[in-house]
Amino acid sequence: MKIYIHIGSDKTGSTAIQAALSENQAVLRSQGIEYPVLLKQENHHECLFREIRSGKKGKCWAELERVISSQPEHLIISAEALCSLKASEVALFKKWLNHSDTYVIAYIRRADEYLESGTMQRLKSAKSYAAFRWQYLAAKYIPTIFDPYVYHAAFKTLFIKRWKKEYPNNIIVRPYDKSQWDSQNLILDFFSSLGLTKTQNSIRASKITRNVTPSIAGIYATSILTRNKFFGLRYQLSQRLAEAPQHQKKGAFLSWNKRASARLISRVYNCFTISSRQITFSSERTPRSLGLPRLSDVITTSEDIVANQLAEINKRCINLRQKLNNSSPAHN
Repeated sequence: MKIYIHIGSDKTGSTAIQAALSENQAVLRSQGIEYPVLLKQENHHECLFREIRSGKKGKCWAELERVISSQPEHLIISAEALCSLKASEVALFKKWLNHSDTYVIAYIRRADEYLESGTMQRLKSAKSYAAFRWQYLAAKYIPTIFDPYVYHAAFKTLFIKRWKKEYPNNIIVRPYDKSQWDSQNLILDFFSSLGLTKTQNSIRASKITRNVTPSIAGIYATSILTRNKFFGLRYQLSQRLAEAPQHQKKGAFLSWNKRASARLISRVYNCFTISSRQITFSSERTPRSLGLPRLSDVITTSEDIVANQLAEINKRCINLRQKLNNSSPAHN
């Protein structure tokens, strides 16, 4: 039995990979590949990470051990949070798993792209105007040398060293770079990298939605509409806005200096040998920055988006009410 552990990292298509694995469970199982459900309502295995952090095995590890005891030909585990485990926790993970034929796969991206995506994520997560304003102004005005997120992005891929120490010969690192993927498709590249080419061909027709990052105004509009309630609506609305071309993120927002500095620091300190071939990215030049717009412009645009969305929701409610009235039996 071979075990494959997908450890992320975050912002490298983990959601799409996990959706593909979950949606194709029957196909995978027919080919001797098990992608287990360890916790209901979750198509990933973050619960393993939480139990590792607690230092105590719980229901998830018990379920995983039950699956392993059934001896499937291949077993896939996927949890992007595993990339954030400390060295001692990675060692504990290996000890608990206790399986010799284990392979680790991770996707990484350029430091400047981590910096951009991390900024967008913090803006998405803002639960108040004050929090959004602080994150926005910090991204725009804090000088590069004093910006902690520049260094966080630069050192992001150091997690590879922690996993490589425990699995020195069985770690696969792939670039989050569409031009280097098999058929320029992340899902196909994932299976191809694991050597599961038969499975790769079986799910070729699978429909996988790739997340699109909305504009900053779209992000703030989503936050306004879903703040403190309707959390299930946040993702759906974000995707809806991102599908509209006028609300899509068109390019880099952070300054060229910040992104270039993150890349330079990353090159200096992340000197590790991944495999027989070094990870490279198709574009060695950082993209031109469009610059962050004025905060007042972001708020104005966001208010227009919110008004349009509320008007559309109200229109749908009226149409639904009319349909219900028309379909209800006539009263005497």
